[in-house]
Amino acid sequence: MKKILLILLFFSSMSHTSDRTVVDIINEFELNHESNMSDSIFFSNLSTTNEITISYDTVDFISGNGTMDVTFSIGSADPNTGNWAGLNFTNNDGSRMDFSAAETLSVMLKVETPPNYPQYMSMRFMIIDKPVYYGFNEYWAGEDVLLIDQESDWMEVKIPLKPHRSTSLFPIIGSNINDGFNISPWWWNLQYNNWQLDLDRVGTYAIYVGTNGYGANVSTLPADSVKISLDYMTLKDSSGYEHIYNFNDQLDSVCLAPQEVRQELIETMIADLPEIPYIEIREGIIGDYMGVDSDEENYAMAHFLYFAPSNHDVVAVNGSWNDWNGTLWNMSNIPNTNFWFRPMVMPHTGRFLYTYWADGTYYDDPMNDISCMAWNYGITDQVSGPDYIIPPEWAYNDTIPHGSYFDTTFFSSTMDNSRNVTVYLPPNYEYTNNFYPVVVYQDGNRILPRAPENIFDNLIHDEKINPIIAVFIPPVNRNAEYRSYFQEDYTDFVIDDILGWAMNKYRILDGPENHANIGFSDGGCITIYQGLSRYDFFGKIGAFAPTINIAYNQMVQSLGNSVPELEIYMEGYWLDQTIWQGLAFRDTLISNGFNVTWNDFPDGHELCGAMGNQDLVLEQFFAYEELDVEDPKNPLPLQYTLHSPYPNPFNPVTTLSYDLPEDAMVNITVYNMVGRQVKTLISKQQTAGYKSVQWNATNNTGQPVSAGVYLYTIEAGEFRQTRKVVLLK
Repeated sequence: MKKILLILLFFSSMSHTSDRTVVDIINEFELNHESNMSDSIFFSNLSTTNEITISYDTVDFISGNGTMDVTFSIGSADPNTGNWAGLNFTNNDGSRMDFSAAETLSVMLKVETPPNYPQYMSMRFMIIDKPVYYGFNEYWAGEDVLLIDQESDWMEVKIPLKPHRSTSLFPIIGSNINDGFNISPWWWNLQYNNWQLDLDRVGTYAIYVGTNGYGANVSTLPADSVKISLDYMTLKDSSGYEHIYNFNDQLDSVCLAPQEVRQELIETMIADLPEIPYIEIREGIIGDYMGVDSDEENYAMAHFLYFAPSNHDVVAVNGSWNDWNGTLWNMSNIPNTNFWFRPMVMPHTGRFLYTYWADGTYYDDPMNDISCMAWNYGITDQVSGPDYIIPPEWAYNDTIPHGSYFDTTFFSSTMDNSRNVTVYLPPNYEYTNNFYPVVVYQDGNRILPRAPENIFDNLIHDEKINPIIAVFIPPVNRNAEYRSYFQEDYTDFVIDDILGWAMNKYRILDGPENHANIGFSDGGCITIYQGLSRYDFFGKIGAFAPTINIAYNQMVQSLGNSVPELEIYMEGYWLDQTIWQGLAFRDTLISNGFNVTWNDFPDGHELCGAMGNQDLVLEQFFAYEELDVEDPKNPLPLQYTLHSPYPNPFNPVTTLSYDLPEDAMVNITVYNMVGRQVKTLISKQQTAGYKSVQWNATNNTGQPVSAGVYLYTIEAGEFRQTRKVVLLK
C-alpha cells in the first residue's frame, strides 16, 4: 500500500482566473503545490485488495503547473459494505479548515479511464468535520453513481455545502451530489459527534472511488480500476455565514488551553451551567429522525458532561435512543482531565433515559437526579428537551377518589408455571352495580411500578375515559410466551383461565368491543397475536413499539377477506429501530382493511415513553360518555335510595351514591349543622340508574370548609332523604 505525505499549501486569492464566484482556493492539485494527503482504505479488512497510484500532468484545465492523475484500483467487494479507496487531504499542522464562507464545493474532474463494471462503481466526496478539537470526527458523504461511468473531457463537479437528510435505508446511495452531504450511515461503524455539518471546522476532505455492496452479489467481481484527473478545487458562492458562539466553542477553548489549566477551566464552565445534561437552544440544528411527525419538530443540542470517578480508556453514554448499546456512543475525553463529553441532537419535545458505562459497569449521573416517574432501578437518569411536559396524569392527586388493587395467583398446567395477577378496580366500584370494560396489560410486573393507577384515577375523574377494570399479567417465560412456542398456550391461559375467572368475579362487560389488550415491545407482539387469533374476545389492541417480524404479516394475510372488527392503536418512537417494522406492519394492516391509528413520538425504546401516552390509547378505546353500563340482565333500581357516604369520616373527598328507578330532576345539596347551604353538588335532570357524586369539602365558592359534621340531602321527584357525613382535618 502506497502512502504519501506531502505539504499542504492554501491560497486565499486567485490571479489566474476571472471567476468572481470563487471564495477561496482549496487545492490546485499541482506538483509544486502538493497537499498533505494519504491514501485511505475505508474498510480496513479489505485494505489488501486496493491500491492508489498518483502521477502529475504538465497540462491542466486551469492554466498553471499541471494536474493530478489518480488511479483507484478496487478489488473484490464485501456484499454488505462494498469496497472503497480514496485520498484524504488534511492540514499538515492538524489545524481545521473553514468552508463556511461558501455554498458550493467545486472541483474540475476528467475521467481518463472508466471502470470495467460501471454499474457497480461510484464516486464519493467526503467532508470530515470536528466541531471540538478532542471530539470525534464526523463523516459526511456526497455520492454520484454515474459520474465516472464513461470517459469524459474536463467537467466541473459542484456539490452544495449543506447537509442532506434522507429517510432511505441506504441514504448515501439513494442520493446524488446535488443533494449535498449525507451523514455516515450506522453500518459504517463510525462514531458520531453532533449530527451537524460544521463547515467552519473541517478536519479532512476526501475523494473516494469504490464498489457499493448493499446486498448486491459483488463479492466475486474481478479487480477493477478508474483513472481520473483532478484540478482546481475551490469554494464558490458566498454564503454570508456568520459564526454564532455556542457551547462547542467553550469546549474547544478548553481543548486548546494549556494542559495544566484544563481541569480548572472545565469545572468552572460546568458550575455555570443551569442543568446537566446541558440543553443548548440555538438556531439551525437539524434532526435526522424517522417519524411521521418529525419534520415539524424543532431541535436543541443536549450535551452529556461527565466527570469519571476513576481512569478509564473508554466511557460511553447508553440510552433508550441507542437500545442501551453505547458501541457508537463513546464519549470524548479532554487529555489531562477526568472530563468526558458527548453531544446529541435533542427534539424539543423529546425525552430519553440514559446511563454512563465504563469497563463493564453502569454509572448514574451524579449531576442529574431527574428520572422517569418514581422508578429508575438506580441506574437511569432522564434528559428532556426544552418543551417536554411531564404528563399531568402521572401525578398522584389526593383530592380525587382512587381505585384499588387485588392480587391473585394463577397456575398454568400447560406451561407448568404460576404467576401473580393484579386487578385494578375503579373508584367506588364496591358502591355501584355498574359493569365495566376491561383492559389487559402485558408485562404487568414492569408496568405496576410505574403507578398506572394514577393514570386511571385521573382520567376517570377528569371524565376523559369511562371507568375501567385493568388486569396486569406478568410473563414467566417472556420470550416463549410473547414471541415463540408458548404464544398459543399463553393466549388460551390469559383468555380462558385469567379473564374467565375475572369475568365471573368482577362486573366486566361482555363483548370484544369492551375488551382491550395493551403491550409494549415484546408485549406488543403478544397483544397483536392475541388480537389477530382471538378477535372473538379482544376487540381493541394497543401495541407500543412492537418487536414484530414477518410472521405477523403472514397472520394478517391468512385472514383473507375476513377482516375482524378490530380497533388497533400502534405507536412508534423516532430513535427506536422497531419503528421501521412498525410502520411496515401498519401499512400491511391498512392495505388489508384494518382500522389502525398510528402515532410516533420523539422517544427511544423504553417503557416510560409508552406510559406517557396511555391517555391516548385509553381515550381512543374508552372515551368518556354517559353510557348505560349496568348489566343488561339486571333491572334498574326498584326504588329511590341514598346510600351511606364513603369514606365516612373523610378527608378530603367522599363519594355519595344514590339510585334512581326512573328519570328525574335531581338536587343534592350539602348543609352545615345550623341549616345553612354549603354546596350544591347536583342540580340537573338525570336518567334512571345507579349514580354517584363526589364532594371535595369545598363550598359553592370553591373555598375549603372547616372540619365537622355536615348533612347532605337528595331531592328526586317526590323522593327526599338526608344523611350525615363527617369531615376530618
